[in-house]
Amino acid sequence: MLLSPFVYLIGRVQGNFTVMYMASLIILICNISFSFEKVRDRIAFLCFNGTFFLFLTARPLTCILRNIQWTNIGYSYDADLFAVTMIYVSLLTLYVSASLTTIDNSLDTIVREEQSIFIKNIQFVSFIFFIIGFVCSMMEGMERILFMQTHTYVDIYTGEYRTSMPAVVKGFIQIMKPCMCIFLATLPSKRKSCFVLAAYLFSTLPSLRVGMRSPTMLACVFIFVYYVLRDALRKPNEIKWFGKVEKTIVVILLPFVICFLLIYTELRNGYSSNISSKMQNPIVNFLYEQSTTYNALVKFWDVKDKLPQLEFPGYLFGYAYDVFFQNGIISGLTGVSFPVGQTMERLLVSHDLKLHLSYAVSGDMFFQGHGIGTSYVLDVFVDYSWIGVIIFNVIIGWYLNKVKYLLSKHWILSAMILYSLLTIFYIPRSTALEPFVFILSPYFWLGIAICFIGALLITPKTYQNESKYIGRIHSKYIK
Repeated sequence: MLLSPFVYLIGRVQGNFTVMYMASLIILICNISFSFEKVRDRIAFLCFNGTFFLFLTARPLTCILRNIQWTNIGYSYDADLFAVTMIYVSLLTLYVSASLTTIDNSLDTIVREEQSIFIKNIQFVSFIFFIIGFVCSMMEGMERILFMQTHTYVDIYTGEYRTSMPAVVKGFIQIMKPCMCIFLATLPSKRKSCFVLAAYLFSTLPSLRVGMRSPTMLACVFIFVYYVLRDALRKPNEIKWFGKVEKTIVVILLPFVICFLLIYTELRNGYSSNISSKMQNPIVNFLYEQSTTYNALVKFWDVKDKLPQLEFPGYLFGYAYDVFFQNGIISGLTGVSFPVGQTMERLLVSHDLKLHLSYAVSGDMFFQGHGIGTSYVLDVFVDYSWIGVIIFNVIIGWYLNKVKYLLSKHWILSAMILYSLLTIFYIPRSTALEPFVFILSPYFWLGIAICFIGALLITPKTYQNESKYIGRIHSKYIK
């Protein structure tokens, strides 16, 4: 870590972006090494650095390995400098924040001795409503698949797709993920968890069928992280959650997943005829194709003056503003409907940097479904400059290093942590507050209320006085 600033400064003085990029690789290696010191405890931090590399950092590396020019290819010098510096500062701040985070080991291994009657009933109610939400989600997924029979992939984004499902079905779909996280927060058995997680993964397949790969990939990462964290939380005499069988499955499936994603991307983009020529080095091609967000960094710098200057809440907190006022419950109460898809109407009312940046780069092609995406670092930088980027990465580094400890607390807090893990690994190519805006979602708290009230109703009165212990990981067992 001490070496990397000197490497970066040498590259900066020489104007050599490759040397500056090597400083970022040094920090990335530091982050990975730090994670593997206690890999079960720091698995969330490890996976975040993995997706950061995949989405933001891999493209320059693949170009260097291919001996392909990756700077000064239509962008200004300052744009390349901004992108390389942003990657370095973010990785460095993540490392410093995580490495300075201290955890009390006496509190780090608190595990539930025995589940209470009330917690078991919360587990039962959340399971029932998850299954109902799963069925509704599959119904909506089949509707999208039928829509794609006569439409193209980009039509999903241009606003042509409108679900015809009744409001009650939409509601159950919205509480499916909260109920799943509540169920998992009660620390169910491995067999029960496997069933629910498999169902969740299966529910993402309709999205994969219509061309959206991120829901399935994020589900896979979430399942992997949950299994490792549960293995870290188990007592020594309990069954392993991530043993030899699970490790073998991951090792075997990983290369197949990479090849599948490469082929899937080519087929979705309509370049299937070039697959054979591009598969000469599938790993390099996979990394290059996935790291498109790096281009968003350099393109942002050259078009930043074209972006609208939004008043508070701006872009960072504006996304939370949009999520709150555009959800079905609030819009139903206010009677105000918000436009969807990549349309001018949505562009005028949205605080989403992804939309404004895509329009600034693509122009009218934006309305045909074209876009370049965004990254959490851009959301923060636009509103709060470099100091904001540093502070936000400090928070993310601290949070990811505390995940295991936070999961050993109240069941509601554990459910919130798990819900954030559904999307936090995607923010290197998505919106900064996406993993946390569920706090403002009425559907999340509706799921909490349903599970709490349902468990309260089916819990014998003899045990209802135990409700004050709800969610304690070490709650006492009532015979």
